[in-house]
Amino acid sequence: MRRIIVPVFVLTALFCLLAASAALAAPEAPKDPVEMKYPDDGNKYAPIMFMHTDKHLGVAGGCATCHHKWDGKAEITGCRVEGCHSDTSREMKREPTSYDSAFHSKDAKMSCVGCHTANLKDNPDFKGPKKCNDCHSKK
Repeated sequence: MRRIIVPVFVLTALFCLLAASAALAAPEAPKDPVEMKYPDDGNKYAPIMFMHTDKHLGVAGGCATCHHKWDGKAEITGCRVEGCHSDTSREMKREPTSYDSAFHSKDAKMSCVGCHTANLKDNPDFKGPKKCNDCHSKK
């Protein structure tokens, strides 16, 4: 019996140590709202003030679900960095590299609309935004 208990105890302790170090290494999400505004929209819409709520922070995959290019070590950047969603043109707005697609792709669970659509499908009582005007308001 002792031959089993000691290795199980050691493995459990190692697992707890690894889990604790991963939790400590995770960056702290902004406590204040983050202003998100589509560049070059002619000030048609008011900026969206995004809060990293407990529901967002509790998403499986953590920060890397939305910040999908993040390596887990470097500082987290916004979506408009080169090599991610830097294309702000209206002509290419449905392309995966477009800024619009980062938030509005219905097929990508890492986008706001994709995640909210999946949540609504799984849970009809989903309380998050469901329509465009739930996030976007005209100035």
